[in-house]
Amino acid sequence: YIKKKKRALTPKMFKSVLKKEDENYIDKIIKQKHPDNIKDFTRHKDNCKPQTDFLNSNLKSIAICIPIWKRYNITKYILDNYRNLMTEFNIIPIIVGSEGELSKNLAEGLEYVEAPNNPLSDKWNKAFIRAKELDVDACVIAGSDTILTKYLFEEHFEALKQNVDYFGILDAYYLFQDCLKYWEGYNNERLGEPVGSGRMFSKKLLNKLNWQPYRTGLNKSLDGDITKKIKAISGIKTKIIKQKGLMLCSLRSETQITKRIPTNCENLIDFTIVKQLVYYGK
Repeated sequence: YIKKKKRALTPKMFKSVLKKEDENYIDKIIKQKHPDNIKDFTRHKDNCKPQTDFLNSNLKSIAICIPIWKRYNITKYILDNYRNLMTEFNIIPIIVGSEGELSKNLAEGLEYVEAPNNPLSDKWNKAFIRAKELDVDACVIAGSDTILTKYLFEEHFEALKQNVDYFGILDAYYLFQDCLKYWEGYNNERLGEPVGSGRMFSKKLLNKLNWQPYRTGLNKSLDGDITKKIKAISGIKTKIIKQKGLMLCSLRSETQITKRIPTNCENLIDFTIVKQLVYYGK
């Protein structure tokens, strides 16, 4: 079923992605391409416990703000990933749905709020308002098509220990059905701006933003709008890094807010290796 044309991941493909075949191979490939400051992101059966006790009650808590819409197979896969990570980290996924019981059922067992899908900025803000009610120490934004791995959350919690108020990732991986692409980040007037998913806002910063980081009424350019707001705020500590191993990966589908892939992408590996991407289970 391999085709030359790039298209959305299918349920059959998700079974292949989830299947653990050779979890060291993709690590080796990315190390060859990006050797600087790399660290292993594979997980081994005999060493599944995190090095740090991220469930310690004395540690801070982070809400993951996730609006969902359509893309049911991808959404289920993404949310299952967070359910697994909740056994290791003090994270609270907050799901904002717009399709009634259908969305609510996908988010079963997780924090859930309902909001119209339009405007998108208002929908995002709903998650932050709920996070404030839960008295979390920080919020992370995550698209419903983007995997955030345990290695990114380790960076998030480390950033909180360092009193970082605003954290982000510069580069991204894009997973299609037949290839994995790597994007090194903006190289234009937005140079140095982090990607949308994975950004973390501390409670201190959110208080300055009145827990509504998005300007109301927006349906596009949300990431750029937040960047402008952050730049206008003084007295905050910022940390923006490149990925160390696989921290963040977007699963591309037909239902995307942003359908265009940046032109400066590097085609890392073909489909036969993509299915060996990473072991997400315990």
